[in-house]
Amino acid sequence: MLAAGLDAGPDGIHFVIISRNEPPVAFARLQAQDRINLLHQNEIRFTLEEATELVQGRIPDLDTEQIQA
Repeated sequence: MLAAGLDAGPDGIHFVIISRNEPPVAFARLQAQDRINLLHQNEIRFTLEEATELVQGRIPDLDTEQIQA
């Protein structure tokens, strides 16, 4: 049902769908037509430095050693 909805969407509309699982086979056609892009865990994972920067921005009282522990 979701694949059909994405397929029927008008040009210029972008969707972001987040899941911990691989998409169902119904998405293969959309992927083959370059209508959807998949991002895998290794492509969006934070580095230690990025995670440290994020935490320090939200909890400035923590030092680097506490964050990386």
